[in-house]
Amino acid sequence: MFRRRRPFAFLAAALAVGCGGPTLEERIAALATPTGALESSNPALPGLVQAVAQAQGLPLQLAGASVSPPGDNGATALAEAYSPVLHLQLGEIARSMAALDAAPAERTEFLAKHELLVEKTLAAADLPACDFEVGHALGFFGSMRYLDDAALAVHLLLARSQEAAAKPNQGEALRDLLRALRICHALATVQRVEGRVLAANLREQTLAVADAYFAAGLFLRTEAEPLYGALRDQLAGWPSDRRMLAGDRALVLHAYEAVRAGLLSRILTLEERKRLAVQGRLAAIESASADAIDADEVVYLQVMDRLIVSADGPYPERRKELTS
Repeated sequence: MFRRRRPFAFLAAALAVGCGGPTLEERIAALATPTGALESSNPALPGLVQAVAQAQGLPLQLAGASVSPPGDNGATALAEAYSPVLHLQLGEIARSMAALDAAPAERTEFLAKHELLVEKTLAAADLPACDFEVGHALGFFGSMRYLDDAALAVHLLLARSQEAAAKPNQGEALRDLLRALRICHALATVQRVEGRVLAANLREQTLAVADAYFAAGLFLRTEAEPLYGALRDQLAGWPSDRRMLAGDRALVLHAYEAVRAGLLSRILTLEERKRLAVQGRLAAIESASADAIDADEVVYLQVMDRLIVSADGPYPERRKELTS
C-alpha cells in the first residue's frame, strides 16, 4: 500500500485544546486560510500569497473544485467498496496477484475468494466519471486513502485480466486493461505529486501486462486498435504538471500555517523526526522564529513560481529550473 504519511484519524484526534477552546479538527480546518502568511511583516510574503489566491491556488480554492455526483463517480464507489482494514489485508496480496510471475492457480483462487469485491471494482471502473477526493483543505492532515483505493482497483483488474487471458478470452482481458488505464488516468489528474507518481507506476504495470499479451501472440491488431485509441485519447488530454505543482504548493502553504500554529510535531512522521535529528536539524526547525518561518516560505514560493511557470515547457529546459 502507498504510505507516504500516516493517515490522520479525526475521531481520535479531535480533542478540545484547552477548556472550551477549538478542537484540533477545527484548528486544522482554519489552516486552509493562510492568515499567518497574509498578516506577516515580511515585505514579500503577503504579496506572494495573494498572487497564489489570484491564480485560484489556495487550499480552500482547490478544495472547492467540482466533483462528479456520487452516483456517477467511480472513485466514490471504490471508497465505499474498500476500507482501511481491507487495504491492510489485501493490498500487498492483490499487487502480487497482478504481477506477471504470479502463480496461475493462486491467482484463480484469490479471484474466486474475492469475487464480490472484484465485481464492485468492475462496476466502479465502468461509471462515467472518476474524481478522487484529495482533501486539499486539510493539507498533510488529510487522508491519503484514495491512493490505496486506486492501487487496489488496478491490481484487481490486472489480476482479472490475466485470468481471462489464460482461458483465453482476449476480449475480457482487453476490457480489464482499459478499465485499469482509465483509473490510472483519473489518478494522474489529481493535483498532488503522490497521485501523479502512483498513476505512472500503475500505468507502467498495466502496459507491461499488455506488452506480455502482444509478445505471446494473444493480442493482435484487433486488440491493439482500441488499446492504442485509449492511450492516444489519454495523451491528448494529459494534465499539465502545472496542476500537480499548484496542488503541492497548496499543501505546503497549509503546512506553513500548521507550523505557525504549533502543529509541527503532528506534521512530521517519526521517520522524518529521526532523520532530521541525525542531520542535526530537528532542534533548529522546532525552535525557528516567526521571521525565519516567513523568510523560508518566501524562498519556497519564489522557487515554486519559477517551476510552475516553466511547467509547460520542454523537459530539458525545465530540468535547469529543477536542478538550479
